[in-house]
Amino acid sequence: MTINRGSLVLALVVGSVGSAAADTITAKCQGQDGDKPFAMTLVYEGEDSGTLKIGGSFGEMSFPAAKRSRQSVVAGETINATQIWGGAEVPLVMPDKAAIEACVKGKLSPEQVTDADVVFITIPSCAAAAPPTAQAIPVKVYAEFTYLDPETVSLVFKRTYLEKTDLPEKTLTLELSPMSQCTIE
Repeated sequence: MTINRGSLVLALVVGSVGSAAADTITAKCQGQDGDKPFAMTLVYEGEDSGTLKIGGSFGEMSFPAAKRSRQSVVAGETINATQIWGGAEVPLVMPDKAAIEACVKGKLSPEQVTDADVVFITIPSCAAAAPPTAQAIPVKVYAEFTYLDPETVSLVFKRTYLEKTDLPEKTLTLELSPMSQCTIE
């Protein structure tokens, strides 16, 4: 069988509607990371499993990811939801961990430093004030976005230092505000 390039392109475009061809889903997000604005683009390539590529204010990274779609009927209306998530250990330039810990301990009383919730809400302002690491360090990244339509998108983006801390929970994780603004393109 002979296929010319024009037919192959047409077959891939038409075939992507209901075949095993890989999906590409792009989410563009912006918001605040502590006191600093951020922007990022997340690109998922694959079907049920694939690759999530992230680029923007936090650096460039790529790791294995998965996709799940669900459908529900609410008040007689069909709602489709798609969730994409993945994570890996990647090297990133991060706010200096020791500076964050010192800031948290300096802002809080000894009793408050033992309260995981109080520490959690103090970390973002301390991370925003901390100087960046001199070079990229390995951190655990977890990213997830869920969308109902192109304008209703929820983002989770966490960066966890691998080195343990003496703060509650024994790990130090920087999370983006859930108020991030994202769209699917």
